[in-house]
Amino acid sequence: MNYPMTRITIDISRIEDQRLIEELLARLGIPSRVEQVPANGQQVVAIMQEIAESRSANKVEAPIDWQREIRQDRPLPFRN
Repeated sequence: MNYPMTRITIDISRIEDQRLIEELLARLGIPSRVEQVPANGQQVVAIMQEIAESRSANKVEAPIDWQREIRQDRPLPFRN
């Protein structure tokens, strides 16, 4: 028996939500297609604020000390 195809459109602004939904669809064996659409001005501002707030570098009290700490010398691959 053939069933009619149904299309569901979801507008997602957070990449984490997109990944979660794509993973769920893959587990269910449901084919999906991702299409990027231009954001309006308010969405762009909200996205930029979210990025700025999530940056861990903004929470570093002494950036120079932090940079020295993470930039420790280590052996490079394929070099002796």
